[in-house]
Amino acid sequence: MGQASVHLPYRRQIVLGGAILLASLGLAACQSSANTDSSTPSTPSTAEALTGVVALSTKLDHIHGAVVDSADGTILTATHTGVRRISPSGAVTKVGVSDDDFMGFAVPRPDRWLASGHPGPTSTSPDPLGLVESTDQGATWKSVSRRGETDFHALAANGNTVVGFDGHTGLIRSTDGGKTWTNASATKVAALAYSGDRLLAVTARGLEVSTDNGTTLQPIAGSPEAALLSTAGATVWVVDRRGGTWLSTDAGVTWQARAKVTRDVAGLAAVDAARAYAITTSELIAVG
Repeated sequence: MGQASVHLPYRRQIVLGGAILLASLGLAACQSSANTDSSTPSTPSTAEALTGVVALSTKLDHIHGAVVDSADGTILTATHTGVRRISPSGAVTKVGVSDDDFMGFAVPRPDRWLASGHPGPTSTSPDPLGLVESTDQGATWKSVSRRGETDFHALAANGNTVVGFDGHTGLIRSTDGGKTWTNASATKVAALAYSGDRLLAVTARGLEVSTDNGTTLQPIAGSPEAALLSTAGATVWVVDRRGGTWLSTDAGVTWQARAKVTRDVAGLAAVDAARAYAITTSELIAVG
């Protein structure tokens, strides 16, 4: 199952630049000037063709995260009012009855969805939700831990290991499926996703990797200036801060420039090395 976890309240800046992304992390002062490092991949060409653009049947209110459901190939998106399922044709349907505002969102396997955020208008849960899970494809949700305590802005899971950005101080980690937690690092992130045993993170320094489940993170040399991140096994897709899309087939070690998306992209969902979906609030864009 692919993974993606994103919290980007100023999504328009994915196309227009990186400053607002960094400001959303509270780390704008860390932004460097234009990157002149010769190891940085070249910018994707506008000549690269998008493989398809379809209108969504219902406009989304917001997108906090997106992932492809390996059970049926549809795209799951976490929104201000619960989860929406998008078919490749653009048909949008609501999943379950929850109207919670899901911030962090990860689907480590088809029978386990993880989320966090704030209770919706019909919810009786305390604010914030802490870590919640669904074991029935989003039909129902139950609390796992940190109820009324933590609003995870980003989540990633690998087996029983779950890593989350708590929205304030940094990364915390669970090794028992999310029941108990310990501090991992003070790093603030905009996105998290596992690619195999490598934990990838979008930070103010760019795309970083951890091989110890979030305790330490190191910048990935030659990687794109990522704004959105999604994985499917060793396959990693990124949308950079100017709308360029990038593909890695070795868990983020090397990169290939793909299409440039000149739209207001708010979500990204990896399918495989041949395709990913970039998502706006009104369109589904197949990138290959």
